[in-house]
Amino acid sequence: MQITYNEIAELIGRTEANMKYMKKHNPEQLELLKIGGLCKKYNISLKDLEAIIKLKEDIKK
Repeated sequence: MQITYNEIAELIGRTEANMKYMKKHNPEQLELLKIGGLCKKYNISLKDLEAIIKLKEDIKK
C-alpha cells in the first residue's frame, strides 16, 4: 500500500513540491500525513485502527 506525494498534497490542499520540501525539512510530519492519507485513501476509520492494534497486541501474547 502506498500513497503518492500528489495524493497527500490534494488531501491537505498543498502541492507536490510542498511534500518534497517537507520530506527534507520535516520528515516526521510527512510520515504522519502518509499514515493519515493511507487511512483516508483506503477508508480506514479510527475504530478499524483500534481493532488492528488490538489484534497486533493479541498476536504478541
